[in-house]
Amino acid sequence: MRILIRLPNWLGDGVMATPAIESLKTSYPEAVFTLVGTPAALSLFENDGRIERLVTDESKKSKSRILWIYKTAKSLGVFDMAITLQNSLLSALLLYFTGSKVRIGYAREFRSLFLTHSPKENKKKHQVLRYLELIKPFCAVLTERLHITSNVAKKNLCVINPGAAYGEAKRWSAKGFGEVAVKLSTEYDIAIVGAPNETDIGTKVEDIIKQHGITNYQNSVGKTSMRELIDLIASAKLFITNDSGPMHIAAAFAIPTVAIFGSTDENETSAWGNPNYYVVKTELDCRPCKKRVCPLKHHNCMKLITVTDVLKASEAIKSK
Repeated sequence: MRILIRLPNWLGDGVMATPAIESLKTSYPEAVFTLVGTPAALSLFENDGRIERLVTDESKKSKSRILWIYKTAKSLGVFDMAITLQNSLLSALLLYFTGSKVRIGYAREFRSLFLTHSPKENKKKHQVLRYLELIKPFCAVLTERLHITSNVAKKNLCVINPGAAYGEAKRWSAKGFGEVAVKLSTEYDIAIVGAPNETDIGTKVEDIIKQHGITNYQNSVGKTSMRELIDLIASAKLFITNDSGPMHIAAAFAIPTVAIFGSTDENETSAWGNPNYYVVKTELDCRPCKKRVCPLKHHNCMKLITVTDVLKASEAIKSK
């Protein structure tokens, strides 16, 4: 049996999709999988023996995205089941062009024309449950557990993640992260993590740490593979982060996590299944706006969060 899955674009969404993908693997033990998606999402599955093929979606680089999708679909061939966990019209076209008889995805953007099974999405549910609801009719077994593995030993380490891919409205200040790192460096070694396009944020955090003469830290922003990032987070005793992909990696290992939420909704994208988790947020009428940039220009949902707020949350987690 061959199953095609078009992954969601973002790293965090890729992590939150792992229960659905694991449910499919368990329900179809003889199946092999082809995954299509962004490099960030695909990197989560690089060492998975059940994955026959990882295909990077490079349609944005093509003069015609539809032509690229058509040619890619034809090269992949027909599948017994094709599923899109990404909500664009183009992802539904990918499934349609393969000629697969079972094509599954949520109904939006006229996609039902190209899908055989297209239920309406309940956007009030957590993202993990929305992915599971989509594939539930086709699975004999369902698991809600995030599925990422690591065998590293624990270290006396606090990992700081000051970036967030969706936009600046999701990011607390680099200054705030730096000052938190300085305070926590008396108790933990510090590691700063992030994507290659977040090196400027990592440098700002590092500069604040260096100004205080702190030496027990490492700046790993943009320097780790996905496997190295997973192992680094899995080895931590504390994780301080924005709402981001690495937050969901930490959740898979139940790492004590302080998550700072601004424009996004903690009810939809919280650290799924993590009992050691504390959300820091402001109670403003304008949040969550779910915008990439603050539409009111003040960004108070993040600016009003203090270093003391985050440090208090860190202490609260220790006392759980």
